[in-house]
Amino acid sequence: MAAFAEGAAAPLVDSTAPPACKKPIPPNAVRKADGDTDFQENYTVYQQCIKDYMDAQNSLAKLHVDAANAAAIDANAFAQRLKDMQSNSGQ
Repeated sequence: MAAFAEGAAAPLVDSTAPPACKKPIPPNAVRKADGDTDFQENYTVYQQCIKDYMDAQNSLAKLHVDAANAAAIDANAFAQRLKDMQSNSGQ
């Protein structure tokens, strides 16, 4: 069972909450992990859930960096316009 529908992207939620991925219960010492198919399947689902969480967090981080960079560019352009207006009014 996949963490999200096949081909569907995880929704981007702007949160620093830890992932809601269910950790599988490790097999006991009597059973070998590689022989426990339920554990292996659950572990695969867990790994995919963590990967999806990390991908979503990285996507959000990029959006925030892009927004900050755009704000800096806009502020710099505004400051330059003010400087240009000051220079032109003094001539």
